[in-house]
Amino acid sequence: MTNLAPKLDDGLGKDRSPASVLGLSIITLGIYYLVWYYKINDEIRKHDPTIRVTPGWAVVAMFVPICNLVSGYSTAARIRQMQLDEGATSTISPIVALLLQMFLGIGYPLYIASQMREHWHAHRLAARPATPVTSVPQAPAAPAFTAPSAPTSASGISRCSSGHEVPAGVSFCGECGESITGATRTE
Repeated sequence: MTNLAPKLDDGLGKDRSPASVLGLSIITLGIYYLVWYYKINDEIRKHDPTIRVTPGWAVVAMFVPICNLVSGYSTAARIRQMQLDEGATSTISPIVALLLQMFLGIGYPLYIASQMREHWHAHRLAARPATPVTSVPQAPAAPAFTAPSAPTSASGISRCSSGHEVPAGVSFCGECGESITGATRTE
């Protein structure tokens, strides 16, 4: 059965993996890239109405030399404006996006998609209701197992059952190899 409930428009964009954007763009020979580019510009417009963008023209500009660079830079600048308007401390750099678009074509969608994903993720975390931390009564901790120590004299010497002297803190007799847990005190 399919979900026929209307999708609520919360003003947030879709959470897209940068690797999936790149992979689908390669598999579809760039068609997915154009669809993705339209969608992110549309999401920016819906999220912040003060940012003016026409997603269709942004895509058309991708087909015109020089205009494609201006469109790419402008999209990154819109993302930066959106981040700054919401108080983000680290923002996208439109210059880096432009350089990636010019010299490393596959770097541009990775950079843009990662910045968009980070922005939407921050919104979703902020919208998540805070769950109060409740303390759960815990049973008292069981005492840790400690081996009984051999009795020691005032001088710090113990004796094994054979009567050999063993320094305090040593767990076996050096002469007979016997454990000193059952040692007797020296007086």
